[in-house]
Amino acid sequence: MATQFLLEPARRIPLAGSADVVVCGGGPAGVAAAVAAARCGVSVILLEASAMPGGIMTSGLMANVIDAAGKRGFLREMLTWLKQEQAEGDRNSFDPEYVKYFMDTALINAGIRV
Repeated sequence: MATQFLLEPARRIPLAGSADVVVCGGGPAGVAAAVAAARCGVSVILLEASAMPGGIMTSGLMANVIDAAGKRGFLREMLTWLKQEQAEGDRNSFDPEYVKYFMDTALINAGIRV
């Protein structure tokens, strides 16, 4: 057990904002979680380090979806929209720019602060 310690004085730190839910990471799961929470009527902040949502699907240009059969919710909504927009390529891949647009639009429409 340590017998020495460092005393840190109290500080006043200004807050940049507050929300009922804070989602860390704007990859596909983070965007889905943020949108789902906002649709339940709570305020949401999404924290993302890169310039766009979607993680590896958009910034990594790897917008292929595996194991989507029978899935519902945000994934089904996104895949339906991507197919309607004819953004589908081979082997369950999609145009990353369309994925980015869909996620951006979903975040904006849900009133999520990014």
